[in-house]
Amino acid sequence: MSSWSYPFPGPGNQLGEDGVVLVETALLGQGLPSLDNLKIAEMWPFSKRARLLWLAEGRVKAGDLADFLKIRRETGFKRVDDRYLVQAITRRESGFLTASAAMRIAAGAGFSTVATAGMGGIRGHAVSADLSCLINLPVLLVATAPKDSLDLGRTVDHLRRNNVKVIGYNTGVCSGFLFKGKPVILDGRFKDGPLQNKTTAPGVLLLNPLPLKSLCSDRQLLREAMAAGEVAVKNGGAYHPAVNKSLDRATGGVLSLIQMQALIGNTWLALNLNNQTEPAVNNILPNGRKIQP
Repeated sequence: MSSWSYPFPGPGNQLGEDGVVLVETALLGQGLPSLDNLKIAEMWPFSKRARLLWLAEGRVKAGDLADFLKIRRETGFKRVDDRYLVQAITRRESGFLTASAAMRIAAGAGFSTVATAGMGGIRGHAVSADLSCLINLPVLLVATAPKDSLDLGRTVDHLRRNNVKVIGYNTGVCSGFLFKGKPVILDGRFKDGPLQNKTTAPGVLLLNPLPLKSLCSDRQLLREAMAAGEVAVKNGGAYHPAVNKSLDRATGGVLSLIQMQALIGNTWLALNLNNQTEPAVNNILPNGRKIQP
């Protein structure tokens, strides 16, 4: 295991096991407002191999879903990405970790695979920390797609220019995260079997898009949600949680449910890549679709 400079979870968190996949908690903690703990526990099929990451008073915590749900509704938890991670640890703050923070922790602790749902990308002149981590760390990120408020084409091009392979699971294109957009050609198609873990940067991005027919076509919903995100930022809040709150309200929780299924599917796929496949509980497939009886 590589050297580690942050306060790291102790043995009780079982991060010493082989085949562990680290899961970001920004979505579970702040992005699914209509899904209560009972519903999330009912849907989540994984046991010890999928470790959720968060900060508790400056300490990196890794636990199973039961551990995480105990703190999910705590007040004062911030959204912590890689750019704020060291500062949050130094200040002994508590927070939910984004994919970039999870990738930083994974690389520092000798793990290779992180799972998320909607990932960061490029919006205007802003470049997400998710992209910086993929470029500079030897990690594999399994995601559904960049979030729809971002520029999918520019995001993929930016990664490609920085030698990050962007491949699709059973597909060579990506058309969006929750909303249908212009298809973007990826660098290749991955079908099945183990994916070699990288030991040197850059990382690899494996996209597991939702079925095209399940993507929303009403982009007015997206525009309204993005406007809500901008208002939140002006008021000192976080952009993406506000976007998700708007989408949740506008769809009666449907898009929150889809994001939860996407996170489950990507975690299942990441475990499969690590040869630690857990059974598809609750009939959830790696792409978030239901198994038909």
